[in-house]
Amino acid sequence: MFKRAAFMILGGLAVAGAAHVADAAVVTFQQGASGYSSGKDTSLYSPTPEHNYGGATDLFVLASGDVAHPQGQAILLFDNIFGNGPGQVPVGSTINSATVRLVSRSDSIGHGTIHKSFWSPMKIAVANYGDNDGPADVGEADYRYRAQNQTGWGNANTGSTGPIRNEDFFGTGVTTQINYNSGPDLAINFTSAGLTAIVQSWASGTTPNLGFHISPHGGSNDLDLDNYGGTATFFYSDEAALANRPLLTIDYTPPVPEPASVSVLALGSALLFRRRKV
Repeated sequence: MFKRAAFMILGGLAVAGAAHVADAAVVTFQQGASGYSSGKDTSLYSPTPEHNYGGATDLFVLASGDVAHPQGQAILLFDNIFGNGPGQVPVGSTINSATVRLVSRSDSIGHGTIHKSFWSPMKIAVANYGDNDGPADVGEADYRYRAQNQTGWGNANTGSTGPIRNEDFFGTGVTTQINYNSGPDLAINFTSAGLTAIVQSWASGTTPNLGFHISPHGGSNDLDLDNYGGTATFFYSDEAALANRPLLTIDYTPPVPEPASVSVLALGSALLFRRRKV
């Protein structure tokens, strides 16, 4: 009788463990909202290569310039979004979708209403996004230096023409193209399978979360966007109106706990019944 009961418990626990499926959840990250304070961004602008824009009111990309080095690029970081703390995404989660909402401040792009942007994960960390809207202080990021007067872009760490593909940010195979409608004060949801894959790589620990590199160019001749021209300008992370700040929304399914705990419980129950029978 005890043996039969033990096997029944073992079977029930095994079924319960196998049937357990974690529920999907949705979290959002926006500087200043719900206690979140790890959002950072800056723009890099070649006509003023030693100016820092971490404290500017705009986050912008500018398509003029050559494919490898567009005049205006942006770096956007949502830091501290993975972990076991309240509101964080558990490491190892499955990312069902990821969306970044930016609010367009102004738009001078004059070639139609559908435009393109290219999002890549940063490969090298930017230590100091800065808080200027003018000449960079020592250590702040600008177009010429990853850290003004200290470290340049690229593996050579010399003053260069902006972030370098496959050295400062990941390139082909990871970059995702996102088309969008644009206009003043228009909330734009940047989302794609590629963007979700980038966030998945962070959640899985494949690549570290060092932020997004945003460019108007894909980095190859077939993706040359010089014909689009102009500037797309968005509200930045410290915009006075919280609702206009960059917003990251992640739909995820947390990892299912290892069945070891179920097995241990089942084994303990079996041993208990064995002792009672003896």
